[in-house]
Amino acid sequence: MQHWLRPWGAGMGGSSPTPRPRQPTILSLALGWEKLGVVVYHEPIPWNADAVLVQLMLQFPDDLPRRKADFALVRPEQPPQKPTALVPVRGGHELLFRFPVPTCSEVAEVVWQDEPLVHAGLTLLTLEQFLDRLQIRQVSVAANLGEVTAACSACVGRQVRGLLAAGVITSPTRLAPLADLDLAVELRETRGGALQRVALKLSGAQLGQKDALLQTAWPKQRRRLGHYSVQWTAGGQVLAHRELRLFSQRQVSNLITVTASYYVFKPLSGGTELLRQPPPDGVGWLGPCFLLRSRVPGLAAELPLAIRARFRDGRPAEVIGSETFLLTDGPCPVLGELVRTQDLGGIHAFELVMEDRLLALLSTTPAPAARFTGEGAFEPPDVEYPWSPAADAELADRLGKLLDH
Repeated sequence: MQHWLRPWGAGMGGSSPTPRPRQPTILSLALGWEKLGVVVYHEPIPWNADAVLVQLMLQFPDDLPRRKADFALVRPEQPPQKPTALVPVRGGHELLFRFPVPTCSEVAEVVWQDEPLVHAGLTLLTLEQFLDRLQIRQVSVAANLGEVTAACSACVGRQVRGLLAAGVITSPTRLAPLADLDLAVELRETRGGALQRVALKLSGAQLGQKDALLQTAWPKQRRRLGHYSVQWTAGGQVLAHRELRLFSQRQVSNLITVTASYYVFKPLSGGTELLRQPPPDGVGWLGPCFLLRSRVPGLAAELPLAIRARFRDGRPAEVIGSETFLLTDGPCPVLGELVRTQDLGGIHAFELVMEDRLLALLSTTPAPAARFTGEGAFEPPDVEYPWSPAADAELADRLGKLLDH
């Protein structure tokens, strides 16, 4: 039904004979329904509504009696339905019919003293139609890692202190029919493990709206590593799903990529610069910066990282900074403590480590010049130069300039 509330003069989607001079005049007609105290007009009637409502605004001639018993609602193959109420309101009288939901769409007729007043088309919304139009948008899964809650599709199983799932459920009509459809979120292991199911209950205010935020939390629990599926369901139908993978700490350590290494230089004159090599004559403060990311999309994991200074005189490397670092699939900068440029003479390189495993190395020694022998081979450099991602980037930059010429 396209129009549910119109002035009587504009038509009702039905037909009516010209009112007799002493008939009530219909000012408006509204069709609606009720579910768990939620009253809705101007929408199709859901199959599981508690009642259908037909409301008319009437105006009586001054000398015409206002009797509720003069009105009835006639439906196909049903006895005439008497009105629930006829009450005076501002500008006229309100006539209300309340009756059970029909089994299919139909046309009802309102009569006064057995004379037709108006035909009203009742459009039924079926379960299949409601579910087909129901959507869950902006779905996401997040892991509580302690002080941080990160949206993710992969994480370290032992680090998870709780899982959260959220989404916005939307419908072109009110959400009240969901009250009977067993709305839930399910966490299931893909290879056939146990199912964790959380029922979702909407508030009365949400049932009267066309969208609502859904949130679910699973407490900390030991789960097997592997693939999981998070599904939002209603009426036995899957509305949305997200995949989740649980890794071990050792597996994640093999999924780290160092995309770049730089120096952060803060000269005494002020400002901040990013450099591939320490400035030869710069005076100020200098520290390493490593850019990390995960090779797995959507990964969120906490890593115990440390930055150590490696000395030229052979002393054991010294930790100059350590932290528990949140790794994601985006570029994540890891910064070390800044040291004075005049103290760099004894430092050979900075290294990024995770549990004594070397992840990246940033040399303080300028890259040596390449020299060719008479046979076209490279001569070994005069100084020890540890190769690093920064050196890779510098080499790629210089080769690119060479090819341009």
